[in-house]
Order: sequence, then structure tokens, then C-alpha cells
Amino acid sequence: MSVLQEERKCRLSQYGYSMNSFAYNVGIQPTNFGKMMSGTQKITDRTRRMIEARFPDLNFDWLLTGEGEMLREDAPRPMAQQNNHHSPGARMENNYYMRGGAEGSNIAAQNLEVKSASEDARPIIPSYMYNMPDYDIYANIKNGAANMEIFSVEGFMKQIDIIYRVQDNSMTPTFTSGDLIGIRRLPETEHIVNGDYYVIDTKPHGVRLRILIENADSYTLRTTDANRDRYTDFKVSKSEIISIFAVIFLFRHSFV
Repeated sequence: MSVLQEERKCRLSQYGYSMNSFAYNVGIQPTNFGKMMSGTQKITDRTRRMIEARFPDLNFDWLLTGEGEMLREDAPRPMAQQNNHHSPGARMENNYYMRGGAEGSNIAAQNLEVKSASEDARPIIPSYMYNMPDYDIYANIKNGAANMEIFSVEGFMKQIDIIYRVQDNSMTPTFTSGDLIGIRRLPETEHIVNGDYYVIDTKPHGVRLRILIENADSYTLRTTDANRDRYTDFKVSKSEIISIFAVIFLFRHSFV
């Protein structure tokens, strides 16, 4: 690794991200991101837009060349930067979602200290997996298909299987882009609660966070009322469902 690459790596760690976690947050493979940083692989316009959308305060020219300041002075700090769950001693506001009805559900808050990765932890689904068709995310994560970020858990939070990072604002105001959601995989014998929030792994559409309605031979996936005009409901056949995950906790955190 060159001196320039090492410097950018160190600066990103100060920003709150390893090279791997930065790539996962953007939604690209860490190996490809490493090649981009070394100059052996071109950064496409699409990748640039993904980086700028995820990290609007980051100076892209600095990321590409190491020249100038790392952060743009005219941009606000993004949620992702505030959500630095890797930094020991950081504190976060933890909003946990109480199951029992989607619209107007009760959300309570408490402060937690972020623990180190050496303690009990759950993997965060890498962003690049979200839109992979016919891909069993749960099985592949459990089998160690990728080097993943981890989120420390304790006590009753250990019922969570994996962590889902919200990718857009289709489920506002309850869930916003950057939120981390603790989810538990439902066994086939457990029925859903109609109108509740679930993360659904599907063969044709990948993974989605939606309000779920069960029909005779399918499920209807819908957004919150505030977003119905932008995101249409759609149905997925039960035969096309890989896994259904109950939403247990919502982690929306920031430095205090």
C-alpha cells in the first residue's frame, strides 16, 4: 500500500470507517473499492454517484487523489457519519421498536454505549447483497460469505439474528435512510402479524423493508402511508419468499 493510500485509510478511520465498512456502506465490494483506491480500477460515474449520495459531505476529489481536504465545508454531516458504531466510547440514542402494529407504533428511547467488536455481536447485511435475486442472505451470512461489519449486542438484544441497514426513505417517518434495524428470522411455523413491519428476502426482488399483508398464496408489500404516491404496493408469491424477518429493534443513533 502506497503512502497516499495509507494516509487515506487513516483519515477514513478517523471519519469512522474502515476501508471495508466504507465500501459496504456505499454498496460495492471491498476488493473493488481497494482497486479503485490503488488506481488499478476505474471509478465509474455510477460508483461516484453512489459514494456522493451516501457520503454527501465527503470531498470526492480527496477520496480519488488524496489532494485537498477530506470533508466539504458546505455539506452537512450525514447520518452515516453520526452512526459510527465502530468507535469505542461513542454513545448513541437507541430507539427500539415495539412490535404490534405498523402505523403509529410506540417507539421508546434510551442511551447505550457502543461495545467493541470482541463482545457478542451481530453481522450487518452488506449493502451489495440487497438487490441480489434468488440469494439466500441469511444462509450466506451464516456461512461466512463475506467479511462484514458487526454490531455489538447485549441482554435481550441477543434475540436478533442480523442487522439490516435502511437504504432509502420509502418507510419514513418510522424508518429513515441510515437506520440500523435488528431483525429476527421467522421459522416457517410462525405466522406474521398483518400490517406489521418485516424485512423480506425474495427471489425476484432481493431484500425489502415493508409493511406485510398475508394473502392466500402471496404477500402484499407496502410502504408507509406517507410514501404511497412514490412507492407502489406489490405482491410476491409465497413460493418466491426466501425468508421473512421480524423487526425487533430500531437503532437510530448519534453522537452526544
